Amino acid sequence: CTWGGDEAIRGIRSLAPAGTKLIEWGHRISFAYVTEAGRSNGETLQAIADHMVRTSQLLCSSCQTIFLDTEDMEQVYAFCEKFLPYLEEASRRFPQEGIEETAEQTLRRYLDEMVQAIQGRATDTRVYRGEFCRLEACLDDNLVLSGLFGNCPVKRLPAARMLPVLRREKGRLQTAGLICAPERRLALAQRLMCCGLVRITRAGDMSESLCGEAHDGEYPLRRYVRIVEVEP
Repeated sequence: CTWGGDEAIRGIRSLAPAGTKLIEWGHRISFAYVTEAGRSNGETLQAIADHMVRTSQLLCSSCQTIFLDTEDMEQVYAFCEKFLPYLEEASRRFPQEGIEETAEQTLRRYLDEMVQAIQGRATDTRVYRGEFCRLEACLDDNLVLSGLFGNCPVKRLPAARMLPVLRREKGRLQTAGLICAPERRLALAQRLMCCGLVRITRAGDMSESLCGEAHDGEYPLRRYVRIVEVEP
Protein backbone atom coordinates (compact mmCIF):
# COMPACT_ATOMS: atom_id res chain seq x y z
CA CYS A 1 0.00 0.00 0.00
CA THR A 2 1.52 3.32 -1.04
CA TRP A 3 0.57 6.98 -0.91
CA GLY A 4 2.40 9.62 -2.90
CA GLY A 5 2.88 11.37 -6.21
CA ASP A 6 3.22 9.85 -9.66
CA GLU A 7 6.96 9.29 -9.37
CA ALA A 8 6.63 7.53 -6.01
CA ILE A 9 3.93 5.19 -7.31
CA ARG A 10 5.91 4.40 -10.47
CA GLY A 11 8.91 3.56 -8.28
CA ILE A 12 6.90 1.21 -6.07
CA ARG A 13 5.44 -0.50 -9.14
CA SER A 14 8.91 -1.19 -10.47
CA LEU A 15 9.91 -2.82 -7.16
CA ALA A 16 6.79 -4.93 -6.61
CA PRO A 17 7.15 -8.59 -7.61
CA ALA A 18 4.88 -9.95 -10.34
CA GLY A 19 1.49 -10.94 -8.97
CA THR A 20 1.72 -8.61 -5.97
CA LYS A 21 -1.39 -6.51 -5.45
CA LEU A 22 -0.50 -2.83 -5.22
CA ILE A 23 -2.96 -0.55 -3.43
CA GLU A 24 -2.37 3.03 -4.59
CA TRP A 25 -3.41 6.25 -2.89
CA GLY A 26 -2.22 9.25 -4.90
CA HIS A 27 -2.46 13.01 -4.52
CA ARG A 28 -5.85 14.65 -5.18
CA ILE A 29 -6.75 18.25 -5.95
CA SER A 30 -9.91 20.24 -5.27
CA PHE A 31 -11.30 23.64 -6.22
CA ALA A 32 -14.26 26.01 -5.90
CA TYR A 33 -16.50 26.86 -8.85
CA VAL A 34 -18.42 30.13 -8.59
CA THR A 35 -21.12 31.39 -10.94
CA GLU A 36 -22.37 34.96 -11.27
CA ALA A 37 -25.21 34.29 -8.82
CA GLY A 38 -22.76 32.78 -6.35
CA ARG A 39 -20.54 35.87 -6.42
CA SER A 40 -23.35 37.98 -4.96
CA ASN A 41 -23.91 35.79 -1.88
CA GLY A 42 -21.80 37.21 0.94
CA GLU A 43 -22.60 34.40 3.38
CA THR A 44 -21.43 31.79 0.90
CA LEU A 45 -18.24 33.70 0.08
CA GLN A 46 -17.44 33.93 3.78
CA ALA A 47 -18.00 30.18 4.12
CA ILE A 48 -15.45 29.33 1.40
CA ALA A 49 -12.97 31.84 2.88
CA ASP A 50 -13.36 30.27 6.34
CA HIS A 51 -12.84 26.81 4.86
CA MET A 52 -9.61 27.87 3.12
CA VAL A 53 -8.12 29.43 6.22
CA ARG A 54 -9.26 26.77 8.72
CA THR A 55 -7.76 23.94 6.65
CA SER A 56 -4.70 26.02 5.64
CA GLN A 57 -5.45 24.48 2.20
CA LEU A 58 -3.37 21.46 3.22
CA LEU A 59 -6.01 18.76 2.68
CA CYS A 60 -6.82 16.96 -0.57
CA SER A 61 -10.33 18.39 -0.20
CA SER A 62 -9.15 21.98 0.39
CA CYS A 63 -9.80 24.66 -2.21
CA GLN A 64 -6.65 25.14 -4.30
CA THR A 65 -8.04 27.26 -7.16
CA ILE A 66 -11.18 29.37 -7.53
CA PHE A 67 -12.79 29.14 -10.97
CA LEU A 68 -15.34 31.70 -12.14
CA ASP A 69 -18.02 30.96 -14.72
CA THR A 70 -16.95 33.78 -17.05
CA GLU A 71 -14.68 34.69 -19.96
CA ASP A 72 -14.26 38.29 -18.80
CA MET A 73 -11.07 39.08 -16.89
CA GLU A 74 -12.65 42.25 -15.56
CA GLN A 75 -15.08 40.05 -13.63
CA VAL A 76 -12.12 38.10 -12.23
CA TYR A 77 -10.54 41.35 -11.02
CA ALA A 78 -13.84 42.50 -9.53
CA PHE A 79 -14.27 39.17 -7.73
CA CYS A 80 -10.78 39.38 -6.20
CA GLU A 81 -11.50 42.87 -4.87
CA LYS A 82 -14.80 41.68 -3.39
CA PHE A 83 -13.54 38.36 -1.99
CA LEU A 84 -10.31 39.63 -0.41
CA PRO A 85 -12.06 41.25 2.63
CA TYR A 86 -13.81 37.95 3.36
CA LEU A 87 -10.47 36.16 3.27
CA GLU A 88 -8.93 38.81 5.54
CA GLU A 89 -11.79 38.40 8.00
CA ALA A 90 -11.27 34.64 8.04
CA SER A 91 -7.51 35.11 8.58
CA ARG A 92 -8.19 37.27 11.62
CA ARG A 93 -10.69 34.82 13.14
CA PHE A 94 -8.57 31.72 12.45
CA PRO A 95 -4.96 32.90 12.90
CA GLN A 96 -1.96 30.62 12.39
CA GLU A 97 -0.60 29.06 15.56
CA GLY A 98 2.82 30.73 15.66
CA ILE A 99 5.28 33.10 14.07
CA GLU A 100 6.95 30.21 12.22
CA GLU A 101 3.87 29.64 10.05
CA THR A 102 3.53 33.36 9.34
CA ALA A 103 7.20 33.59 8.35
CA GLU A 104 6.87 30.58 6.07
CA GLN A 105 3.84 32.12 4.34
CA THR A 106 5.67 35.42 3.79
CA LEU A 107 8.77 33.73 2.35
CA ARG A 108 6.63 31.52 0.13
CA ARG A 109 4.69 34.48 -1.28
CA TYR A 110 7.77 36.56 -2.08
CA LEU A 111 9.58 33.57 -3.56
CA ASP A 112 6.61 32.93 -5.88
CA GLU A 113 6.65 36.57 -7.00
CA MET A 114 10.42 36.47 -7.63
CA VAL A 115 10.09 33.31 -9.72
CA GLN A 116 7.29 34.88 -11.77
CA ALA A 117 9.38 38.00 -12.36
CA ILE A 118 12.46 35.99 -13.40
CA GLN A 119 10.40 33.84 -15.78
CA GLY A 120 8.66 36.88 -17.24
CA ARG A 121 5.24 35.80 -16.01
CA ALA A 122 4.60 38.72 -13.68
CA THR A 123 2.49 40.53 -16.28
CA ASP A 124 0.18 37.50 -16.53
CA THR A 125 -0.89 37.79 -12.90
CA ARG A 126 -2.49 40.60 -10.92
CA VAL A 127 -1.87 40.20 -7.19
CA TYR A 128 -4.31 41.33 -4.47
CA ARG A 129 -2.58 41.38 -1.08
CA GLY A 130 -4.43 41.28 2.20
CA GLU A 131 -3.51 40.76 5.84
CA PHE A 132 -2.02 37.24 5.98
CA CYS A 133 -3.68 36.31 2.67
CA ARG A 134 -3.38 36.91 -1.05
CA LEU A 135 -5.35 36.36 -4.28
CA GLU A 136 -3.86 36.07 -7.76
CA ALA A 137 -5.99 36.89 -10.81
CA CYS A 138 -4.46 34.70 -13.54
CA LEU A 139 -4.95 34.72 -17.31
CA ASP A 140 -4.64 30.95 -17.78
CA ASP A 141 -7.22 28.29 -16.90
CA ASN A 142 -4.98 25.56 -15.42
CA LEU A 143 -6.01 23.89 -12.18
CA VAL A 144 -2.97 24.31 -9.91
CA LEU A 145 -1.98 23.99 -6.29
CA SER A 146 -2.35 27.19 -4.32
CA GLY A 147 0.29 28.90 -2.22
CA LEU A 148 -1.57 27.47 0.83
CA PHE A 149 -2.34 29.34 4.07
CA GLY A 150 -4.88 31.77 2.59
CA ASN A 151 -3.23 32.23 -0.82
CA CYS A 152 -5.26 31.27 -3.87
CA PRO A 153 -5.31 31.80 -7.66
CA VAL A 154 -8.57 32.94 -9.28
CA LYS A 155 -9.20 32.00 -12.92
CA ARG A 156 -11.80 32.01 -15.69
CA LEU A 157 -13.57 28.78 -16.60
CA PRO A 158 -16.91 29.07 -18.42
CA ALA A 159 -19.13 26.01 -18.02
CA ALA A 160 -18.87 25.33 -21.75
CA ARG A 161 -15.08 24.81 -21.45
CA MET A 162 -15.18 22.88 -18.19
CA LEU A 163 -14.77 19.39 -19.66
CA PRO A 164 -11.59 19.87 -21.78
CA VAL A 165 -9.88 21.94 -19.07
CA LEU A 166 -10.59 19.72 -16.08
CA ARG A 167 -9.97 16.44 -17.91
CA ARG A 168 -6.30 17.44 -18.02
CA GLU A 169 -6.22 16.40 -14.36
CA LYS A 170 -8.13 13.15 -14.88
CA GLY A 171 -7.50 10.76 -11.99
CA ARG A 172 -6.47 13.55 -9.59
CA LEU A 173 -9.75 15.42 -9.17
CA GLN A 174 -11.58 15.08 -5.87
CA THR A 175 -13.86 17.81 -4.48
CA ALA A 176 -15.61 20.78 -6.08
CA GLY A 177 -17.20 23.43 -3.89
CA LEU A 178 -20.08 24.53 -6.13
CA ILE A 179 -21.39 28.04 -5.51
CA CYS A 180 -24.31 28.83 -7.80
CA ALA A 181 -28.05 29.51 -8.01
CA PRO A 182 -30.22 26.56 -6.89
CA GLU A 183 -31.77 26.15 -10.35
CA ARG A 184 -28.33 25.59 -11.94
CA ARG A 185 -26.91 23.29 -9.30
CA LEU A 186 -28.04 19.96 -10.78
CA ALA A 187 -26.85 20.76 -14.32
CA LEU A 188 -23.46 22.03 -13.14
CA ALA A 189 -23.03 19.08 -10.76
CA GLN A 190 -23.66 16.65 -13.63
CA ARG A 191 -21.09 18.47 -15.75
CA LEU A 192 -18.54 18.30 -12.93
CA MET A 193 -19.19 14.58 -12.52
CA CYS A 194 -18.46 14.06 -16.21
CA CYS A 195 -15.14 15.85 -15.70
CA GLY A 196 -14.09 13.31 -13.06
CA LEU A 197 -15.02 14.96 -9.75
CA VAL A 198 -16.04 12.48 -7.04
CA ARG A 199 -17.33 14.95 -4.42
CA ILE A 200 -19.49 18.02 -5.06
CA THR A 201 -20.29 20.04 -1.95
CA ARG A 202 -21.47 23.45 -0.84
CA ALA A 203 -19.10 26.31 -0.15
CA GLY A 204 -17.92 25.63 3.38
CA ASP A 205 -18.33 21.84 3.39
CA MET A 206 -15.50 20.81 1.08
CA SER A 207 -13.53 19.11 3.87
CA GLU A 208 -16.49 17.81 5.88
CA SER A 209 -17.06 14.05 5.92
CA LEU A 210 -19.75 11.66 7.07
CA CYS A 211 -19.42 8.24 8.67
CA GLY A 212 -19.64 5.65 5.91
CA GLU A 213 -18.94 8.16 3.15
CA ALA A 214 -16.98 7.00 0.09
CA HIS A 215 -13.35 8.11 -0.23
CA ASP A 216 -11.97 9.27 -3.58
CA GLY A 217 -15.01 7.81 -5.33
CA GLU A 218 -14.98 4.33 -3.81
CA TYR A 219 -15.31 2.35 -0.58
CA PRO A 220 -11.66 1.62 0.27
CA LEU A 221 -12.25 -1.53 2.32
CA ARG A 222 -12.86 -3.40 -0.94
CA ARG A 223 -9.21 -2.87 -1.84
CA TYR A 224 -8.07 -4.73 1.27
CA VAL A 225 -10.49 -7.67 1.02
CA ARG A 226 -9.89 -10.96 -0.79
CA ILE A 227 -12.86 -13.23 -1.49
CA VAL A 228 -12.16 -16.90 -0.82
CA GLU A 229 -14.66 -19.59 -1.73
CA VAL A 230 -14.37 -22.97 0.02
CA GLU A 231 -16.52 -25.89 -1.10
CA PRO A 232 -17.58 -28.10 1.83
